Amino acid sequence: MCKVLTLTTLCLISLSSHAYAYKVSGIIFGGTSPLPGAHIEFVNNATLESVEIDTTDGTGAYEVHVDEGSFSVEVTPPTGSGFQHSTIQNLVVDGGNIQQNIALLSPSAILTETPFI
Repeated sequence: MCKVLTLTTLCLISLSSHAYAYKVSGIIFGGTSPLPGAHIEFVNNATLESVEIDTTDGTGAYEVHVDEGSFSVEVTPPTGSGFQHSTIQNLVVDGGNIQQNIALLSPSAILTETPFI
């Protein structure tokens, strides 16, 4: 009876814990300065499921762990920061860790085309 219980317990532990293969890390910048408190979410493009979420620390750094795949990376700045939400499409993780820094822009820094009248 003890052997069966131990085997069952080990199976449950191995099913409930998944170690992701690769680290994706970097710094989120608000303009040219590191941006603490930004929210970053990795969405698997094949399944459309959110697989990892983090919030930048006091130095603007983040770190997530994911398996190989293609991801959309959603970055939401802290409320009141004046920076815009950003999405990186098709970030591919394939065979190694990735360093990915991201710069968010303020609305005034975005160029728009104005037609001549």
